[in-house]
Amino acid sequence: MKVEILSIGDELILGALVDTNCAYIADQCILAGLEMGRHTTVGDTQSIITETLLEISKRTDVAIVTGGLGPTLDDLTRNAAADAAQVPLIFDEKAFQEIKDHFAQISHQMPKTNRRQAYLPEGGEILPNPIGTAPGFSLKIGGAYFFFCPGVPREMKKMLQEQVFPRIGKLSGRPLHKLESATLFTFGLTEAVLGEYLEAREGEYPGVKFGTRAHFPGLEVKLYAQKEDEEHLQRAKKRAHDELGSKIFVSESQTMSAAVIDLLKGSSLSVLEIDHGGMLADWLTEVPLNAPFLGVLNSKMVESFFSPAQNHELVEKLVRQTGSDYGLVMHGITSEEEAKMSGIELGRVSVAIYGKEKTWSYSYQFKLGSQEFKKRFFAMFALDLLRRTLLGAEPMKELLGVKVEHKWR
Repeated sequence: MKVEILSIGDELILGALVDTNCAYIADQCILAGLEMGRHTTVGDTQSIITETLLEISKRTDVAIVTGGLGPTLDDLTRNAAADAAQVPLIFDEKAFQEIKDHFAQISHQMPKTNRRQAYLPEGGEILPNPIGTAPGFSLKIGGAYFFFCPGVPREMKKMLQEQVFPRIGKLSGRPLHKLESATLFTFGLTEAVLGEYLEAREGEYPGVKFGTRAHFPGLEVKLYAQKEDEEHLQRAKKRAHDELGSKIFVSESQTMSAAVIDLLKGSSLSVLEIDHGGMLADWLTEVPLNAPFLGVLNSKMVESFFSPAQNHELVEKLVRQTGSDYGLVMHGITSEEEAKMSGIELGRVSVAIYGKEKTWSYSYQFKLGSQEFKKRFFAMFALDLLRRTLLGAEPMKELLGVKVEHKWR
């Protein structure tokens, strides 16, 4: 069954708000085994919404619509749906009672404007919203079934799972069962190289679909399969781990920083960031720590870029002073001002790591993106080097097809 998504709201087309609803719905539809056709976004103009609903009705089986169900004058989705279906809006007592009940539950007096939310297209079916004021509704327009949900993410998610998917299952003649899935996060591969690798493997595992998604600075690999093909999925996942090796830094939804914290296993870590704004310390402390952590930050620019030998000295001095088991020093040239002051080319990053009675230093050149872009990349690079040290893996020799210089003692 083919599904399309329509997102409605001026804030979306103007870029004032990121449409996370669309991404969530698409992901859940794929996991439910539904075929995604198209995503469309329009603003709060009734004629455009009506026109778009009619266009969608000619090319899909089911459409999921979000936004425009609020109580204000610019919430026009109900009106546009009625126009598209050529039916009037009617006052629905049941919907109105649900709205009043919601305000009673939160001990608030209902504003008069919320009465507008109880007007629904004639012939539509109410989709209850137990955690908000905007009832959803389903309506057939042309040859397609439309499900209209609120734009508030938590309300939409609950309605999608409890109201929309069961109804789509009935339309398709079978209950919707979630696909089996596996997620792998990689660092150090280009999207093109990873895509070629997955394309070559996909045909070898019947029933398994592969997909990639950019999660800068890493890449996400997603594997999907029906329940009966789960064995093929697990084989494909194992092969990816075997062949991509340390380039896979974590499975499922864990971050790089969480993976590093888990690997510390009670060992202590100290970090010195130079001209980096504390990003590493921020990432490492965003997850519960199971190890002592000492973040040391020098936020002032330095007049020279540290050589590998100097980095060795810095990280070993850091470990001696803090008494930590592991140490990390990072210095990256992320702005033209830093490059001019240090005499080092923009985009050069230097990382030194002490651990397991050995000191490693790395140097890499990354020229792409803005200053913030480089900072994020450098932080990921440093954490990945630390992860490899904790795992006892081989030093990184190449990143995005470019050589990584490294020395140790």
